[in-house]
Amino acid sequence: MKPIFWVCILLVLFTSSPSRAAKVDCNDSESWQKAARGHSIEECQKSIQKFETNCEEGTLESTSGSVNRTLAENYCLQALLNVELDKRLLPLKKQNPTKFQSEMSLQKNFNLARDKICDELNSCDGTMYRQTRAACILSLTKWRLDQATEINLGKLKLSKVESIRSKLTASKELKRFSESLCSMPPEVFATKSPGAACVKSLQHSFLAAAGPACDSE
Repeated sequence: MKPIFWVCILLVLFTSSPSRAAKVDCNDSESWQKAARGHSIEECQKSIQKFETNCEEGTLESTSGSVNRTLAENYCLQALLNVELDKRLLPLKKQNPTKFQSEMSLQKNFNLARDKICDELNSCDGTMYRQTRAACILSLTKWRLDQATEINLGKLKLSKVESIRSKLTASKELKRFSESLCSMPPEVFATKSPGAACVKSLQHSFLAAAGPACDSE
């Protein structure tokens, strides 16, 4: 056979064989965010797990790599949260501008309350500062995503106050957020009523989701 024949065969075999994905530096936060995509919490987690398999040796185990993984998951969940919020906010913007502004303020107070409590938890956490804050932000983003989804379905459920324990203190932003949410129309609640303990229940649930207080064992 002519040499050119074997060259062609080798080229076909080379180009058709499965190629390994290039290894990536998992200390790079931008790469994590680009990889974190999905239309559900499960899809977000799967996309991150897939990205993890291509991490350069040692970069995922580093503090920076671990923080970036948590931030990437939060980035993906935040996108899902924005979609759920828009389902309610965009119609309100056209139909009831006053109510739209009120619920925009509600979300703003949630963001402020989340940042404040997560900074508070980090202030006493020493070398794990960035990881603790990232984990706190992620937990509360998921808490709010579940809440927004239930609101859109008219099935918002509130936890029993006595079943939640936290040594953390509610900030003024958290109080405003809780009061605003408990003033939402009755149809968003699973029981079609916020109930007398709504504000306290939301505050306790939020603080429990944030994580343990600094002096907790």
